[in-house]
Amino acid sequence: MTPSANAVDKLIQWYQRGNRWWLPLALGLLYSLCLPPFNHQTHPLLAVFPLLGFGVVVPLMAFAAGSNRRRALFHAYLYGIGASISQFYWIGNVAPEGQHHLILLGLGLATLIIGLYYLLAGVAFRVSRKVFPRLYVILFPALWVLIEYGRGIGEIAFPWTHLGYVFVPYLASAQLASVCGVLGLSYVVVLGNVLIWEVIECFFGKCGSNSKWINLGIFLLLLVLATFWGAFRLQRRSPAEETARVALIQSNIDQLHWTNASLDTSLAVTGSLIVESRDRNPDLIVLPESGVFTYLVRREEIKRRVEEWAHVANAPLVVGSLHWDPAPGNPYYRYRVYNT
Repeated sequence: MTPSANAVDKLIQWYQRGNRWWLPLALGLLYSLCLPPFNHQTHPLLAVFPLLGFGVVVPLMAFAAGSNRRRALFHAYLYGIGASISQFYWIGNVAPEGQHHLILLGLGLATLIIGLYYLLAGVAFRVSRKVFPRLYVILFPALWVLIEYGRGIGEIAFPWTHLGYVFVPYLASAQLASVCGVLGLSYVVVLGNVLIWEVIECFFGKCGSNSKWINLGIFLLLLVLATFWGAFRLQRRSPAEETARVALIQSNIDQLHWTNASLDTSLAVTGSLIVESRDRNPDLIVLPESGVFTYLVRREEIKRRVEEWAHVANAPLVVGSLHWDPAPGNPYYRYRVYNT
């Protein structure tokens, strides 16, 4: 046995001797390191962090594949809870006056619920691997995509956490989204995770076959070719048809200032950015889905202020604000713009 295999064998024995419930929870907390803002846009040293996305599902698969079914699924759920906390902890910083305790309670409940999706993924991996020992390599990524899609249509969707977004900092590779969408990119990322899992399992299990390495090599080659295609696509000239100039406004107001005490300052910052964008003669101005940190429909004076922004910019304005009533009817299919 090689020294590395011996070390891993000892690690597995150590893990199996006790409950070690904290291990999947701790590894789950590292899940979000592959997602924004951990990339070169934050700091050059973080440029490779999105590549961790091709390994973040491996611990989940390792826990779900355990010999003790109850322990395996419990630890897969703990991993999901850790992953949820690492992605949504910021909700706890949203502090409506007098309601912070409700926000923290909601964060706790959301974390427990979202963790169930990772548990479902663990079950999908465990079952597909057992029932389809060969096809699970391509089947499990498809099941993961179905789970992501299902989560995306619920009340706690948070669709920006799809694994496919690890491609965002790498624009050339991200061009694949024009073919398969972000869920297709999620499939690619999870497929990479499964192939790495296969190599790890083969290496330490001494399967005596090079096919796992070959599969991973082919995957990497295709990914490189897709990146070259994406780079070529980015260099192509835009079509000579009529285009529109769109200004995207992101005010980046710190969460500590999402309160009534800072509302006027927040509106002033957003308004100044809109005035600045006017110099570029935009045909449309788009603000974030919560670009106005108040209940706009119920605050007539602020509503008039927002309407004045559109008048000053001399362009239509797409803006979102808080509201406690659900949208009438089924707006998802009535509108051609989804602002999130």
